[in-house]
Amino acid sequence: MLARYPRAKVVWCHLGQVRYASRCRRYGPDYVRSLLGRFPNLHFDLASTDIVYPGSGERQCTLVDRRAGGLRADWRAVIEESPWRFHSALDLDEGKMDQLEARAAALRALLGGLSPQARAIVAYRASWKLLFGEEL
Repeated sequence: MLARYPRAKVVWCHLGQVRYASRCRRYGPDYVRSLLGRFPNLHFDLASTDIVYPGSGERQCTLVDRRAGGLRADWRAVIEESPWRFHSALDLDEGKMDQLEARAAALRALLGGLSPQARAIVAYRASWKLLFGEEL
């Protein structure tokens, strides 16, 4: 689809979210980097919450380094290389509004692991450009 419709802007939701790690061996920073290199119309959002997925019993967010805290270095490298292709998001609906503050804090923590320039791009500038075709 990405190759066949190169003018379509596609946002892959929940960067780094893996619900069954044992079934998902290929997906990771290197795979995402390869997709970004092949498909200039592909973007990712950062709405990946660090919760335990009930089906697998595993934490589903692979973006976070739980020992050191914050964004993992390998994911940081991918985002820093192509910040215009990543977008801040919270994945909220009416049933999750009570989680707004916690999710916003988690997103701020992820963004805090980026350089100031990449942080501004991912936080809002990339989404503005994607939606309106102009840079802020």
